[in-house]
Amino acid sequence: MVQVHLGPPYRSATLLRYGDLAQLVEHLLCKQGVRGSIPLVSTILVWFLNCAVKVLAMGTQMRQTVFLFPSHRNWILHAIARESAKSINLDLDEFWVPRGKKDSFNLKNTYALWNLDKLPENSLFIHQDVMELVLTKKKRLHNETRVYFTHNNRDLSEVPHIISVIGKASRVFTQNKQAVDFLESNGLPKGLASPIYGAIDRNIFFPKLESKETIGIGKEKLLQELPLKEFVLIVGDCKERKNPKAIFDVVKANPSVFFVIHGRGWERMTQAQGLKNLKIIQFNFSLHPFLMRNAQTYLSLSILEGGPYPTIEAMASGTPVLVTDTGWNKELVSKEAGFVIPTDSDHSFVSNYLYQALEMKKFVQSSDLLKGRLTWKDMGYNLYC
Repeated sequence: MVQVHLGPPYRSATLLRYGDLAQLVEHLLCKQGVRGSIPLVSTILVWFLNCAVKVLAMGTQMRQTVFLFPSHRNWILHAIARESAKSINLDLDEFWVPRGKKDSFNLKNTYALWNLDKLPENSLFIHQDVMELVLTKKKRLHNETRVYFTHNNRDLSEVPHIISVIGKASRVFTQNKQAVDFLESNGLPKGLASPIYGAIDRNIFFPKLESKETIGIGKEKLLQELPLKEFVLIVGDCKERKNPKAIFDVVKANPSVFFVIHGRGWERMTQAQGLKNLKIIQFNFSLHPFLMRNAQTYLSLSILEGGPYPTIEAMASGTPVLVTDTGWNKELVSKEAGFVIPTDSDHSFVSNYLYQALEMKKFVQSSDLLKGRLTWKDMGYNLYC
């Protein structure tokens, strides 16, 4: 990362974006008493300064330290840190923070945390709980410390504490505007938090192909029990916040509709037994994009979500969505992409919108319902620059 030290208020200004450069130059011109055609003068100076910064960046190794739990490895939070950095050619130093007895057996990680006196410059915590744990070790924060707040996972009585923790960061990122409102209403200073929506790899998630898609030998066996071309897709591990009871109520209420659950833990639910219109597939990411493209509708009845990522994965794949009003759903799902319903909707209410969503597929299956938005590069600049 290229840093130019110019004194307050730009003591450590990151000069990578045109808008930031323009604001900086105009501030310096006003400070020196330059009046009149500031926009024209600043535009010319910004062009030269931007070129100079790019040249400096070419010869400067850009690095960022990211703090994660070992349980995040190769999962969505790890992917957020890794893929967004990769998209902007930023090198990551991954710091794995041990949590619990199992993680403590990794002596390398345990010693690294114990030996860490002050956080590196440009540190990013990928989860509020990671930041909380590091601070309990009495580590000193740097001025450029940021935290990625996923969603509130605390009882209301514990919210003031987590607010006091993330409030020590220089910037707080959330996955949606609802989370920003929640944090500010509970005492986080206004302007400290801002939403960063998810990202999609268009090489993986794209609309349905006209020609028959090959998914590879072996994977076809996992899909051979799908008796219908049309199916409703449900994604995610079986957790209480995924609202499994409501899911099974909808499946039972619509015997003429075939449902596929792509996730872990659902087969243990007694409600899943004997449902002929339901297929449970253990989560396999190599199957995931294929299922998203070929589903008639993506369904989520979650009570609480930070994202959820499957919503935007479905939209990028040309699949209409029927999702509850949680996470970023209401902020990102357009009328052309599907429906957002209340989290307490009963099965009859859900079923009514489900049939409408099923009818939409034939009209949108060849379209990116996100219209090219939400790339990893966008997320990289927002997180790290």
